Amino acid sequence: RTQISAEIKDFLAGTTNGGWGIVALMKSEFRTFFTIWMFITRVPSPSWVDLHPGYLMMGMSYFPIAGSVLGLMYAIVFDFVNVSLDLPSSIAASFLVSMGLYMTGCFHEDGL
Repeated sequence: RTQISAEIKDFLAGTTNGGWGIVALMKSEFRTFFTIWMFITRVPSPSWVDLHPGYLMMGMSYFPIAGSVLGLMYAIVFDFVNVSLDLPSSIAASFLVSMGLYMTGCFHEDGL
């Protein structure tokens, strides 16, 4: 348990992953975002992303961004089904909820 804690402390201090150069920072931020994306959705992520605890801890600020991207995707699908396919709103909403359940793997679909 102390090894994991030391690993996370080193990670957050920047002593791993190549330091704090601009390229290392950008790569770290992209990896952090895609770690959160992989955590809350079933949508495929790049192969170089894993669920490292340090990236999950750093990624708390990306939860609203990932949720907004999901919401935008839901809105686009709803508009397409409702307007382009000319289906009633209730059917479009049912399709949207089922798509959301599939994309997130029913993760926190209770509204909390």
